[in-house]
Amino acid sequence: MNYTNFNFPRFVYDTDITVRDELSRGLIVSERDYVSTLMSYIRLLLRQKGIPSLCHSQVLPGSIEQKLGCDAILIIRNQNKAKICLFEAKYPNLNRKKKGWDNKLVNKKNQKNPYPKNHSSRFNRQLD
Repeated sequence: MNYTNFNFPRFVYDTDITVRDELSRGLIVSERDYVSTLMSYIRLLLRQKGIPSLCHSQVLPGSIEQKLGCDAILIIRNQNKAKICLFEAKYPNLNRKKKGWDNKLVNKKNQKNPYPKNHSSRFNRQLD
């Protein structure tokens, strides 16, 4: 199946906004919890969209995390090409007295389109 019309970078970006909102509301309690929630939401939402084979996402086991210095892995496939993304999450120092961590991204009404549009086209070209 060809997923070139699916905007995967935007999908992950929007999913991350949802998870960061939960973090800012205190529903996520640690960096590991954040990474696990993000990876779970990516899998769940792709299944709901009917395209679970597009991506494999998981938190890396502790021994691999320490060896590679990465918290999680995403493997994105499109036909016979794939992109492997390893990333290290950073847990923010939340100050609840202020408006909230990452407030502009959490509240989409306040956005001035912070999502860089060229990410999607570059990403899709690499998998074409």
